[in-house]
Amino acid sequence: MPEGYAFPQPLDGRARPLSRDTFFARLARFRAILIGERHDRLDHHFNQLEVLCELHARGVSLAVGFEAFHQPFQPDLDAYVAGEIDLAQLLERTEYYTRWRFDHRLYTPLFRFARANRLPMVALNVPREVTRRLGDAGFGAVGKADSAFFPHGLREPPDTYRERNRTIFSQHRTSGGATEPAAFDRFVRVQWMWDEAMAQRSATFLHTHPSRTLVVIAGSGHIAYADAIPERMAAAWSSLGHRPLGVARVLQGARRHDGHGGIVATHNAAVPVAHDIWLTGPAMALPPMGRLGVFLDSGGTDVSVSSLAAESSAGDAGIKPGDRLVSIAGTGVKSFTEVKLVLAKYRPGDTVSIDVIRPAGGHGPAPRTPLTFDVRLH
Repeated sequence: MPEGYAFPQPLDGRARPLSRDTFFARLARFRAILIGERHDRLDHHFNQLEVLCELHARGVSLAVGFEAFHQPFQPDLDAYVAGEIDLAQLLERTEYYTRWRFDHRLYTPLFRFARANRLPMVALNVPREVTRRLGDAGFGAVGKADSAFFPHGLREPPDTYRERNRTIFSQHRTSGGATEPAAFDRFVRVQWMWDEAMAQRSATFLHTHPSRTLVVIAGSGHIAYADAIPERMAAAWSSLGHRPLGVARVLQGARRHDGHGGIVATHNAAVPVAHDIWLTGPAMALPPMGRLGVFLDSGGTDVSVSSLAAESSAGDAGIKPGDRLVSIAGTGVKSFTEVKLVLAKYRPGDTVSIDVIRPAGGHGPAPRTPLTFDVRLH
């Protein structure tokens, strides 16, 4: 944890302060612990890590489920936890920076804690190829291959779910007029698929791993509302023949409509064994990462500059489109992910040495010219 970090004040479902020991003792009673986040809030991820550390220290047998990973990449998460691949390979194989895109530094401490303690990491999300196709075509187009993501079925969401999402849709919509009803229908289907897929995957994992407690790391919108992951997980669990599942929600950093800490109203009767805890504390953001100001093409074992940004420190130093990056600050780079991992060590204003290979075609005197540039990151 960084210097100055302090675990925030936990509040129970009635917004009453809880001691740290009471907070963790209550969480330890539940098999499903859902921890919401705003994806770009560093303090939210530190709080998640604190929960994992404390529960693990108390002897709770944990697994960690991530919205950030799509389910087909589960073998890559398993390989990472087993020590068979490193962080760069995990991010590359799971297509992290094309599918999730949030700065890996936010989640890396969680990944490393799971790996160090051999805690299973569970890919929860449904691939975007599926949500795009079914979002457009509707659930009548669900095929045999889709059942892997929805083993308990995929029905249309209830009207209450649709109405709740109208406000959210209005904040995201980019078009109106005659296309708006269709756009809203697609938006609701995608949200529902995310909630159903993550909930069903979580319930299935708990069913097949009866000794494990699953901590779900997902956006607050998927956790704060009872009709999202909580109800859907409880329903899937019940369909597997179990008694009611104990679900704890940990919500972070917002305010409830009545002014108390938290986000929304508590669970309703559809989740009969449930408990809500809210964490309130100051916001923290990641320190900025140094940037080159380039757009990159990455394929195979090469990464090259496709174009320069309007503000480009690399371009100012003399790097041109078509240059293939060889190393940054002495570290070899062969993919977009490796570039991000190296640049994460540096801040705006730092100067790094970059080695490139410049191809023929007017960019240099030889077919393959090695060049070195000192780039002051912005």
